[in-house]
Amino acid sequence: MRGLSGFWKNVLAVLALLLGVAAQAFAAAPDCADTRHLAQALRTLGSTSAAAGLAQTAEVSLPDTLPRAQLGGTMQLHYRLILEPCAQERALLIPRAGVGYTALVDGLSAQRLGPLPDGTQQPQDASAPVHNPRVPMLLRVPPGAKSLEFRMQGLAFLGFGLPVLHLGSAHDMAPVHAGMYRRVIEWTLDGGHLITVFALLGLWVWSRRPQDRGLMWFLIASAVWVVRGHFGTLTELPINTNGYELAVALQVVLMAPATLAATLHILRRWHPRWAVWLGGSTAFCTLLLAAALLLPAQAHALRSLAYAITVAWLVLAFLLALRHRKALPGWRGTLVVCGYVALLFGIGKDYLYVMGALTVRDDALSMLVWGYLALLLCLLVVLTDHALHAVDRIRKLNVELDQRVGERTREIVHLYAQRETEQLAYADTQARQQERERLVREIHDGIGGQLTTALRAVERGCYTPLRLGQSLQECLDDLRLVMDTSSSHERLDAALAAWRHRWDTRLELLGVALRWQVQDPLDDGLGAPAVLHLLRVLQEAVTNVLKHAQATVVDVQVDVQDAHLVLRVHDNGQGGAPAAPSAQAQGRGLASMQQRALALGGSLLLHSAPGHGTTVTVRAPLPVSAPVRAAPPPA
Repeated sequence: MRGLSGFWKNVLAVLALLLGVAAQAFAAAPDCADTRHLAQALRTLGSTSAAAGLAQTAEVSLPDTLPRAQLGGTMQLHYRLILEPCAQERALLIPRAGVGYTALVDGLSAQRLGPLPDGTQQPQDASAPVHNPRVPMLLRVPPGAKSLEFRMQGLAFLGFGLPVLHLGSAHDMAPVHAGMYRRVIEWTLDGGHLITVFALLGLWVWSRRPQDRGLMWFLIASAVWVVRGHFGTLTELPINTNGYELAVALQVVLMAPATLAATLHILRRWHPRWAVWLGGSTAFCTLLLAAALLLPAQAHALRSLAYAITVAWLVLAFLLALRHRKALPGWRGTLVVCGYVALLFGIGKDYLYVMGALTVRDDALSMLVWGYLALLLCLLVVLTDHALHAVDRIRKLNVELDQRVGERTREIVHLYAQRETEQLAYADTQARQQERERLVREIHDGIGGQLTTALRAVERGCYTPLRLGQSLQECLDDLRLVMDTSSSHERLDAALAAWRHRWDTRLELLGVALRWQVQDPLDDGLGAPAVLHLLRVLQEAVTNVLKHAQATVVDVQVDVQDAHLVLRVHDNGQGGAPAAPSAQAQGRGLASMQQRALALGGSLLLHSAPGHGTTVTVRAPLPVSAPVRAAPPPA
C-alpha cells in the first residue's frame, strides 16, 4: 500500500506539471482578435518641395509630434505598421489624425465600416481615398493582413500625424466608434441644428424689424457657422487637403467680422468706419488664404497670420463688450460678456491642442466649436429680447398713434362739417343775392323800360286805349316770365309748362291753334338766366306770329340734338319775312331774339317763304354736366 501510494503521488505530480505547462502555453498565445493598442510605427517624413532635402525615416511612438518647420502644405508623411497575422477579420479604429490621410491594408485601399440601424457595421465603398482627420474612422482589416500604411500630404489639422490606433474585432470596436462619433461629430451637428432653429427664430423676428442690423449680422454669422459645422464633419474630403483646410479657415475668418458687427450693433457702438475696417481686414485675410493655396510651402504661416487677425478681432469684441456692457439694461450686457469668455476659452484650449501642450484624447471635443455656439446663443437671446421689446414698443406706439389719429380725424371732420356749413350758408346767401340782383336787373331792363315808354306815351297822348292795353299786357307777360324763371322754377320743362298754360287759352281766343311737342324728360341743365332767354325768344316769336303772320296754327318744338338744345317755332302764316334783315329793318323783336341766342352761346336761324309760313330756330349748347338724350321720334 505504501508503494502504491508513492506511485499515485508521482502520477499526480506529472499531471500537475503538464497542466501548468498547458496553462502557460495558453496564456502566451492570446486570441488575435482581442483589442490591441498600436502605439509604434515607422514614419517617413518628407516634402514635395525640391529644396526640402531627403525624406527622414524613423520609428516613432504614437501620437507623434510633427516638426513645426515642416507643417506647411508641402509636407508628406508615410506611416507603416506591421501586424501579426490573424485568421479572423478585424476592425481598426482611428480616433482622429493630424492630417487628411489615405489608409492602405497590405497595399490596398482600406474599406470603411459604416454603422447599420441596429448598431452593427457594414463595409462602405469609399468614393474618395482621403479621409477627414477630424472624423473618427473605423476601417476593415481582412483576415491574414500583415501591414497597415497611412499616406498624408498637405496642411496639418493638429500638431501630430497619426494617433494611437485601436485594433480588435468589429463587434468590440463598433460601439466604441459609435460613441466616439456621437460625441465628436453628432454633437457638433446637433449644435448646428440648434443654431439653425434659433436662426430661423431670429429670421422671423428680423422679418418684422428689417432695420435691425444686429439681427442681420447675427444671421450671417449663424449661417457661416452652420456651413462650417457641416463642411468640417464630412467623412471624406471633397477636395485636396490644402484646399479643404484653407476652406475651413476661410469660414472661421468670415465668422469673426460678422460676430463683431452684431456685437457693435447690440452695444449701439456701430459707426460706418467699422464697415471699412472689417471689410478691409476680411479681404486681407481672404487674400492671405488665397496666397496660401498658391504658395503651399508658406501655407501654414499664412493661415496662422489669418487666424491671428481673426482672434484679434474677437478679443477686441470681448473688450468692447466688457467696457460697454452697461449700455444694455439689466443682465444683457453681462450675458454678452459671458458668451465671449466661453469663445476665448475655447480658442485658447484648441490652440494648446494644436501646439501640443495638451494631449488630445480620443473623444476630445473642439472647444472652439462649443465656445462659438455659446456666444451665438448669448447674442441670440439678447437680440431676440431687444427685438421683442422693440416690437412691443412699436405696437404700443401704433395704438397710441391710432388714438391720436382718431382724435385728429374727429377734429378734422368736425372742422370740415363746420366749414362746409359756413360755406353752404355763404353760398346760399350769395345765391340769394345774385338771384335778387338778377330779378332787379330783369325787371329794370324789361318791365321797367316798357312801363317807362308807356308812361311817356300816355303823357304825350300818343297811346290809344287799345295800344296801352297791349303794352300793359306785354309788361305783365314779361313779369310772369321773370317769375317763371325764378330760383324755384329754374328748370326749362317747368317754365315751358307754365308758359303754355298762360298762352294756350289766349291763342285759342285769337283763333290760333297751339301744337306743342317737347321732349320728355328734358334734362337740359340750364340755369335761370338761360331759361329766361329761351322763354323770351319763344314769346317774341309767338308775338310776331300774332302781329304779322295771320296764321291759324303755331308749332312749338323743343328737344335735344347733338348736345344742343333746339327750339323751333313754326307758323302757317303768309311768310315772306327776310332771312337776314338789317338792323334797321328787322325791328326790335328780331334783334332781341338774335342777341339772346348769342347770349346763350348759340345761334338763331330765321326761315320764311311766301305762302309757307315762318320758322324760327334757336340752337344753344348744353352745359357739359347735362346728360344728352336723343330726341324722341315724332308722334
